[in-house]
Amino acid sequence: MNTASSEVAMAEETSRRLTGKQIRTIAISMLGGALEYYEFMVFIFMVPVLGHLFFANATLPWVRQLQTLAIFALGYVVRPFGGIVLGALGDRLGRKRMFIVTLALMAIPTAGIGLLPTYASIGVAAPLLLLLCRLCQGLAMAGETPTALTFVIEHVDSRRTGLAIGLMGAGLIGGMLIGIFTMAQLDRAFTKEEITSFWWRLPFLLGGVFGLISAALRRFVSETPVFEDMKRCRSADEMAPFTMLLKHYRPELLVAFLSSFVGGAIIQSVQLYPGIYFQSQLGFPAPVVSYAQTIGTIVTFFSIIFGNWMIDKVGWKVAMNSVALAMVGAILLLYWDPQVSNVTVNMAMLGVPCAIVIMLHNILTRVFPAEVRITGISTAHNTASAVAGGVMPVTMGALMHYYYWSGVIVPIVLVAVAVIITPIAIRYRKPIRYVATAKV
Repeated sequence: MNTASSEVAMAEETSRRLTGKQIRTIAISMLGGALEYYEFMVFIFMVPVLGHLFFANATLPWVRQLQTLAIFALGYVVRPFGGIVLGALGDRLGRKRMFIVTLALMAIPTAGIGLLPTYASIGVAAPLLLLLCRLCQGLAMAGETPTALTFVIEHVDSRRTGLAIGLMGAGLIGGMLIGIFTMAQLDRAFTKEEITSFWWRLPFLLGGVFGLISAALRRFVSETPVFEDMKRCRSADEMAPFTMLLKHYRPELLVAFLSSFVGGAIIQSVQLYPGIYFQSQLGFPAPVVSYAQTIGTIVTFFSIIFGNWMIDKVGWKVAMNSVALAMVGAILLLYWDPQVSNVTVNMAMLGVPCAIVIMLHNILTRVFPAEVRITGISTAHNTASAVAGGVMPVTMGALMHYYYWSGVIVPIVLVAVAVIITPIAIRYRKPIRYVATAKV
C-alpha cells in the first residue's frame, strides 16, 4: 500500500472508544508532565526569592537573579545525557519500571528544594545544593516525557494514539496552570516578607508530595503489551538501544529531532517571547500581559485535545496543514496592531494553533520501532529542547531588535518546517507493536 492510500485508510478506519483501563493509564501518565510544568512555573516565579535566599546579600540583586536563572538553565543542559541513559534503560528494563523511577527521581529533588537550608545558614553550600537538586530534576525530566509517551501509545489502540497524546499534552498545560494558580494563592495569602522567611518552601514541598503519590499510583498500571512481546523475543546478544539507534535509524532520528525542535522553538517564539516583547518594547503593563498569556494557555489546553483528536480522524497531513494555516493567521493578528485593548483576545486566538506543539509528538512517537522507542524519543526530544531553549530566546531578541516583523516570519518558517517534515515522517512511520527484526 502506498503512502497516500495508507494515510487515507488510517483516517477512514472506525474509531474505537478508549476503555476505562486506558483512560486510567493516560490519567496516571499525565501526572508526571503536570509536575514538570508545575515545577517550571513555580521556579520561574520564585527566582527573585531564591536569588535573595541562596546567594550572598552583598551580591547585586540582578546578579543574584542571573545566578538563579543559570541554575535553572543547567537543569536543561543535562537533559540530553539523562535522556540517552534513561531511554536505554527503559528500552532494556521495561516501560513500567522507568515510568515509576523517572517520576520519583523528579519528585524527590523538587521536595528537596523546599527543605534546603539557605545561604544565611550554610553559606556557599546552599547554592551548590540548589544546583544539585536542579540537576537531578533535569536528569529525571529527560526520561519522564519519552517514557510516558511510549507507555501511553503502547497501551491504547493505534487509531486513538492522537487523542491519547493530546490528553497527555493537556496534562502538561494543566500543570502549568496549577503552578500559576498556586503562586497566585501564595501571594494572596502571605506578605512578601512571610513568603521570603518560610512560605516559599510550600509550593516545592507540595510538588514533591504530589510527585511521590503519583509515582506510587504508577505501581498499579500494567506493563505495556509491546514490551512483554519484546521480552519474549529478545536475544541475549542484541546490541544496546543507543548503538542500534545510531546504526540503523539515523534518518528517523533527524526527523524526530526536527519535529521536537519546531515544537520547542514555537514555545519560545510564539508562546513566551511575545509577552516579553510587549512589556519591554511596547510598554504594556505586566498584569495585562500575564492575564492575556494565561487566557491563551487555557485555550491551548482545550485546543491540544482537539488538534490531536483531528489526527485520529483525518490523518497527520490534513490536521497539521490546518493548524499551520491557523498559526499564520493568528500570529499575523497578534503583531498587526498590538494594543493593550486587544492583546488578550489576540493571545486567546493564538492559543488555538499552539496545539501544533503537542501534535508534533505524534511524529516523535511513531518513527521509531519498539526496541529503541524510548531511546529515540529521549535523544531527539531532549537534544532538540536544549537547542531550542538555548537558541530561540536570543535569536528572537536579536531579530526583533532590528526588524519588527521577525515576530511573524520566524513562526511561519517553523510551521512550514512542520508541514514539510510531516509527509517525510509518514514514510518512516513504524508499527506500534513489536516486530522482531534481524539488526546486526
